Amino acid sequence: DGVVPQLQTRLLGVMRAVVTDSVLEQLLPLLSSHVDELKTQSLPEAGSTEDMLIHTLFRTCYAPSMAPQLANAKQAWPAFLEFLSGANGVPETWGSVERAQAYVQQLSFEQLAQGFTDGLGSKAVAQITSCLIRVAVRGNAYVMAGGVSLRDLFNRVQLDAVTAADEISAIAGRLGDDENKSKKARAASEPSELPELATLLEYVQNSSVGTDTALVPALVSLLSVFVGADAGRHGTQAYVMQLVLGMLTRVFEAATAAHIVVPESVVRVDTIVQAIRTSSSPQTHNQTLLLLAAVAAQHPDVVLHHVMAIFTFMGANVLRQDDEYSFHVIQQTLERVIPPLVQHGGSRAEQIAQAGPVLRVFVDTLTHIPRHRRMALFSTLVRTMGADSYAAAVVELLLEKNVARVLKGGRETDDVLAFTLSLTHELEAAQQLQCVEQVLLDVAALPADAVKNTELAAGIVQYADVARMSGGELRTFRLVALDYAHQLLTSRQFGSKLGALQGAADAQLSGTAQTQLQLIAQLSAQHAQVEAGGLLDTDVAARAWKQTVQLAYAVLDDVNALMRLQLFVSTVVQLLGHDDLKVRRKALALANTRLSEVDARTADADDVLKLLAPVAAVAAAELDTSDERESLACKQAALLCVATAARRFAAARPTQFTDLVAIISGAHSLGATQAAVASAAMVALAVLCDQLGPRLIPMLPTYLPLVLKHLRAATAQLETASADDLALLISAL
Repeated sequence: DGVVPQLQTRLLGVMRAVVTDSVLEQLLPLLSSHVDELKTQSLPEAGSTEDMLIHTLFRTCYAPSMAPQLANAKQAWPAFLEFLSGANGVPETWGSVERAQAYVQQLSFEQLAQGFTDGLGSKAVAQITSCLIRVAVRGNAYVMAGGVSLRDLFNRVQLDAVTAADEISAIAGRLGDDENKSKKARAASEPSELPELATLLEYVQNSSVGTDTALVPALVSLLSVFVGADAGRHGTQAYVMQLVLGMLTRVFEAATAAHIVVPESVVRVDTIVQAIRTSSSPQTHNQTLLLLAAVAAQHPDVVLHHVMAIFTFMGANVLRQDDEYSFHVIQQTLERVIPPLVQHGGSRAEQIAQAGPVLRVFVDTLTHIPRHRRMALFSTLVRTMGADSYAAAVVELLLEKNVARVLKGGRETDDVLAFTLSLTHELEAAQQLQCVEQVLLDVAALPADAVKNTELAAGIVQYADVARMSGGELRTFRLVALDYAHQLLTSRQFGSKLGALQGAADAQLSGTAQTQLQLIAQLSAQHAQVEAGGLLDTDVAARAWKQTVQLAYAVLDDVNALMRLQLFVSTVVQLLGHDDLKVRRKALALANTRLSEVDARTADADDVLKLLAPVAAVAAAELDTSDERESLACKQAALLCVATAARRFAAARPTQFTDLVAIISGAHSLGATQAAVASAAMVALAVLCDQLGPRLIPMLPTYLPLVLKHLRAATAQLETASADDLALLISAL
C-alpha cells in the first residue's frame, strides 16, 4: 500500500545531510533498480509515492554537495551521464523504455538547474556540455510537463574559455581527419560533428566566454578546415562558417574595446581572405569582410598585405549588392582597412602604388554599383582616404573612365562627369580648390603625345594610366579634365561655399591661378612641339589642341573672376617674379585685362594701380639673354600695360604717372637697341603725353633726344628697314 516507499523517502530525507561515498555506493544500486523497473511498466503519476521516492533518491545520490566526489566516481558519474543523455534520438514510437529514459533525463535536468555543475571541474562540465549538445542535436527525447528546458540548462551550465576552445579544437581535429579521407569515404557518411559543432558554437557564443580571446586559435583552426573543405559538401557548412566568422568578429571587437591585443601569431589573415574566395554565400562574404575590418583595427599591417585581394573581391561581388546590410559591411571595411593604407604615407609615387589599385577597383565598378548608393559609397571612400590627399586621385580616375566613354560615344558620358562634379561638391570649398589645383598640376605634367619609350613611361607619376594612353586618349583626357575644372569653378554650389569662407581660401585661389598659368604655358609649349613634329596630322588632333588651349584660358578666367581685386593684384605681383618667362607674360596679359576693366572713379583704382610699379620694373629690366624672344615679349607686354593704365588713370592721377616717364625712357626700354622694345616704349610714352599734356614739358630732355635718335636712325635706312624698324619709325612719328 505504499508504506515502504514512504518510509524510504523519509529515511532519504534524514540521510541527505550525511551522505558519504560509502553510503552513495549502496544507494546507487537502489536507484538503478527503480529505473530498471520503470522500463517495464508505466511511469508513476506526478506526486505519487513512487514518484516522490525516485525524485528523492535521485536528489540524494546526485546532490550538488556531492558533485566533486561524483565526478571521480567510477560508477556514479557514467550513470549520471547516461541518465542525462536520455534516448538515442527521437524514436518513431514511444515505448516504456524510452519513456523511462526521458523521465530520468528530466530528473538530471532538474539537478543541473539546481547548481549541480558549480562544484565540478572543467573536464566534468565539458562532458555534461557534450551530452547536452548531443541531446539538442538529436532532439529532446520526451518533454515532461513543467520540466526544465534545454535553454535553461545552457544558460545555467557554463564552460570556461579554455575548455570551450579545447572542445572546438577537438571537433575541428575530427573534421580535419575526415577531410583527409578519400572522396569515396567522405561521401559514404555524413559526419555528426557539423550539427554538434553548430550547437556548441551557438552555446559558446551566447555564454559569458563568447568574446574571450582564448577562443581565437581554435576558431581560426576550425575556419581553416572549412576553407580547405569541398564547397557545399555539407548543408550546414555555410551556416557554421558564418558562426565562426561572427564569433571571431565579436572577439576582436570586444578585445579592441577593452584594449586587449590578440597575438598576431594566432591571426591567419590568409585563411580569412581564402574564406571569401571559397564561399559563394553573400552572408559569408559580408561576415568575412566585417572580420577583416575588426582584425585591421588591431593588426593593420597584416591586413594590408592582402588589401588588393580584399578589394578586388569587393569589386566583383559586394559592391554590386543593393541592400542596407551589404552597404554597412562595405562602410565598415573601408573605415577599418583603408586607414592603415593611408597612414603609411610616403612619396606621391608610393601613394599611387599603394592606393591607386584600390581606388581603381571602386571606379571600375562604378556602373555596376546601384545608382542610389554610388554617392554615399564614394563619399565614404574619399572621406576615409582623406579628401586633402586623395580626392583628386578619385576624380582623375573617374575622368579617365569618362575618356573611354567619350571616345566610344557612350550615353553615360555626361552621367560620369556629372557624378564626378557631384562628388566634388560634397567636399568643403577649400578641399574642392585643392582638388582642382592637383588635377590641373597633373594635366600640366602630361606628355605632349603618346609615350612610346618604356623608360619615359616609368617616370610618369599619375593615378590615371597615362603610360598606356594613345595620343587621342591623352588629348581627350586634357579636354575632359579642363572641362571638369571649368564646370566646377563656375558652378553655383562652389560659388556659394567659397563666398561663405569670406576670404579664407585666398591663398588657395592664388595658388590655383599660378598653377593654371603654368599649365597654359606648358600647353602652349606642347602645342608648338607637336605642331613642329608634324603630329597634328588630322583635323581632329588640331581641333582638340585648339579646344584645349581655349578651355585652359577659360579656366584661368574662372579663377580670375573668383579672386577679389586685392588678391588678384598680390597674385599677379608674385607671378611677375616667376622663373618661367612664359608665366610672367601670361600674368602681364591678365594685368592688362584687369587694368582695362576698372573704373578710375571707384575705390578699386587704388588697388589696381599697385600693379604699376612691378609692371614698370619688368619694362625697365635688362633683357634676359637665356630666352631673348620670350624676354622681349614680356617687356612689350609690360609696356602695353603701362599704356593701358595711362589711358584710364593718368588724367586723374598725373603725379603717379609722371614718374613713369623716367622709367620708360631708361636704357632698356626707350633706349633699347631692340626696335620692338623701343617701339612699345614710344607707344606708352605717346599715351602719357596725350593724357598728361603740358605736365610732361619738364620731361622733354629725358625722352625727346631718344625719340629723335630712333627717328633719324630709322629714316637713314628706310629702304632696307625691317618690319620692326618701320614700326619704330611710325611710333616715333
